[in-house]
Amino acid sequence: MIVQIKAVNMQKIKTKSKEPEDLFEDLKNKAYFLDEAEKIAKFGYYVLDINSGKWEQSPGLDEIFGTNFPEGRTLEVWLRIIHPDDREKMKSYFRDEVLTELQPFDKKYRILKPDHSVIWVHGKGKLSFNKDGQPVKMFGTIQDISEQKRIEEEIQDIKHLYENLVETSQELIFQTDNEGRFIFVNKACFDILGFSHHEMIGRRYVEFLHSGKIEEGGVFFLESLPEDQLRGRESVWVSKNNTPVYLRLNIRKTYNKEGQYNGAIGTAYDITDAINSEKLARLKSEELNNYFTLSLDLLAVANLEGYFTMLNPSWQRVLGFSLEELKSKKILDLIHPDDIEATAQAIQELQTGKEIQCFINRYRCKDQSYRYIEWRSKAKNRKIYAAARDVTDHILLEKSLRKANDNLKELNYQKDKFLYIIAHDLRNPLNNILGFMELLYTNFNNNNAIENYELVRLLSGNVHSLYELVENLLNWALSQTGKLKASLTNIDLSVQVRRAINHLKSLADAKQIIIDNLIPDGITVVADEHMLNTVVRNLVSNSIKFSHPGGYVKVAHKQQGDRVLVEIHDSGIGIEASVVSRLFNAETTRSTPGTQGEGGTGFGLPLCNELIKAQNGEISATSQVGKGSIFSFSLPKR
Repeated sequence: MIVQIKAVNMQKIKTKSKEPEDLFEDLKNKAYFLDEAEKIAKFGYYVLDINSGKWEQSPGLDEIFGTNFPEGRTLEVWLRIIHPDDREKMKSYFRDEVLTELQPFDKKYRILKPDHSVIWVHGKGKLSFNKDGQPVKMFGTIQDISEQKRIEEEIQDIKHLYENLVETSQELIFQTDNEGRFIFVNKACFDILGFSHHEMIGRRYVEFLHSGKIEEGGVFFLESLPEDQLRGRESVWVSKNNTPVYLRLNIRKTYNKEGQYNGAIGTAYDITDAINSEKLARLKSEELNNYFTLSLDLLAVANLEGYFTMLNPSWQRVLGFSLEELKSKKILDLIHPDDIEATAQAIQELQTGKEIQCFINRYRCKDQSYRYIEWRSKAKNRKIYAAARDVTDHILLEKSLRKANDNLKELNYQKDKFLYIIAHDLRNPLNNILGFMELLYTNFNNNNAIENYELVRLLSGNVHSLYELVENLLNWALSQTGKLKASLTNIDLSVQVRRAINHLKSLADAKQIIIDNLIPDGITVVADEHMLNTVVRNLVSNSIKFSHPGGYVKVAHKQQGDRVLVEIHDSGIGIEASVVSRLFNAETTRSTPGTQGEGGTGFGLPLCNELIKAQNGEISATSQVGKGSIFSFSLPKR
């Protein structure tokens, strides 16, 4: 506006005053320079008529506002170009403070340009008054300060960032003067040491050092540092509650413009927890080392290559090898051959992250014996950590107890079976004997000789059965208690077979069964005479029992190298294949009635098995249902 006014005045001067051409040219140049200065400085001038609300301006404001205001330059138009967020505030400011309080206009605000860009401007203005003291005009300038505002905001952001970094830092940040007195401390100083800002400012740093460290000469004197900086120096300070605080310091001297020492700046990192943790770790390490050394358990660390890397002394006590010997051997080389596969599988499972518990394998001792070791182990960081214990005595005791328990069960079973036999199998023959004797006693004189003979024959048969039963029971009891000992001698096999057959003749005659002894004299075996007789009697008696009247039983032999095989053939009813495999086991065999209802104990064949084994022999049976059976046993030759 003022430039335009000046241009008009210059034209008038040129027209009216007719001054020289060079004066006009000088004024025109100055006006040009003023316009250029407005563009460079991004400012413009204005004159506001307060009564009309209209203003005039220099071209520089068109450049700033981005418009030449075709709708006219009024206060309403000025308010419209102000940013909406600042509009009411500027309207109130102009009305209340400028027009009412008659204060100079001095305000920074935002303009929303027609292209929707936003700029910051700084407006200044001075009121002029009429003779009544009323404001009539305002002269002023408006300058684009967007760049200045951006720089101010950046500076403010940097300042805030610096303040936040310093105040939120977990490290102590401080500054001292040339006497070592604190002139700045950040919030971490209070958080870590417990002293407030005013409790530290003005005090020398040595006042906060641990007295013990001062006495030890551990104080660092800033003013006497051999170099301009100190890095990583550990120092012990004292907190407000009188506890030691371990700090790692980084300090640098500072100098004024004249190069004179004027203090220091520094940072400190609290390493108290680390120091305490280190002390605790050292203590724990000592405790663990003591535990590791003194533990009665077997403690070990191994690598994934299969070697021990650390062992406690208990290993030497249990296995007899020195610890160095054990570390030099591959683990699998110490394992019992039968346990190697399971141990290798366990190591593979450990490598997959699985924890192994209650795993037992056998380790070879230096004296070549083996010990049972029970493990609990886990792999971590490519190492296997394990705790184990020697359970050999426990396992042997457990086996012994299990065996004793099995023996006890067997004894109870045999006891129950004995009681059953006594209650049933012994009672029947005794009742029969008593009955026959009563008949013989009461009717002896009334019976003829044939009737009395028949009663005596029946009585003899029952007595014989009872004798066989009692003898088998006694022999079985002796075999189960380990008291049945074989007295081996050279025996003529045919003679013993004849004796047994003669003993059973009455039973065979009663069922009209023919017994043939096909073994010639002179076949000698090494056996116990009584045991051999018992075996033959039981096997032949068994054949008679399960043969129909009119059948046959024959006893033969075969030579088998240094042994003699004895075979008892019969024409009996035969035995199913599923039953044959259980005949010689007392726990699985059962007494079966004969072809005429003859009873038994179920002990006969198991007893034969025990007696033959006691004479270093073997017994077996083959059979076909309806075609008879063959019972065989072998004995050593003389």
